[in-house]
Amino acid sequence: MPPASRRAAERRRRDAGRPVHHGISAAVLPRPRDWRPELHLDEFWWPLRPRHWEPPPELVEFLAAGPPPMVVGFGSVRTAPDVVDAVIAPAARKAGLRLVVQAGSGGTRLGDDVLAIGDVPHDWLFPQAAVVVHHAGAGTTAAGLRAAGVPAVAVPVHSDQAFWAARIAALGAGPAAIPFTRLTSDRLAAAVSAAVENHEYRAAGPRPRRPARRREQRRRAPHHARTAVRVGDAVARTPPTTTATAGHRRVHATGTPPNRCPDVGAGR
Repeated sequence: MPPASRRAAERRRRDAGRPVHHGISAAVLPRPRDWRPELHLDEFWWPLRPRHWEPPPELVEFLAAGPPPMVVGFGSVRTAPDVVDAVIAPAARKAGLRLVVQAGSGGTRLGDDVLAIGDVPHDWLFPQAAVVVHHAGAGTTAAGLRAAGVPAVAVPVHSDQAFWAARIAALGAGPAAIPFTRLTSDRLAAAVSAAVENHEYRAAGPRPRRPARRREQRRRAPHHARTAVRVGDAVARTPPTTTATAGHRRVHATGTPPNRCPDVGAGR
């Protein structure tokens, strides 16, 4: 078969009406009105927690030693030590919060009120936080919304992260985002304090996680979610998923769907 450009391959797929499944919840991103019928929102796809995984003892000890901390994680965008020292740790102290930061290395105490950790499953860590500060990657945004009742402060760095950061604010799950290029300890402290003190962001704790009913596949989702709690509850009910339906193209939730969403403007 002769080589074809990406545009030509996409045109053939559209002409053939092949289904495309997006691992995104309609409670977070309502289905755009101009989408073709073969484009689907299938709720978020959660990674399975590693078998026999146990939280690091130093993290368990730190969490048990005081009130819920501010949790900071930038996913694949690793948090540089100088950013922790100059911006993140001072912001946490100004907000009166202890700090857990995912900085790529585990179990390092950076003071009585700061613990640096490595990779820890978000579904275990985020519900124990007072507030989560993250880069607004698609997967991390979903994990933060899954921990209903825990507000988020988004600090987008690049790509589609500004889009997902805007969704967090639009859904009432956190204050307006702070672009990474404008991040200072004062701005972060103010945003974190607002997130923790505003009860609209913390209206309720997480609900029991029941099997999803896949309403997105059977009817059009509502135009917008009324509260962050409702969104968090809907997201939390989605079970872990590792594969899509056989024969269908799998599209990871790492970017915005094509075309546009009517209530937030242009997507990708």
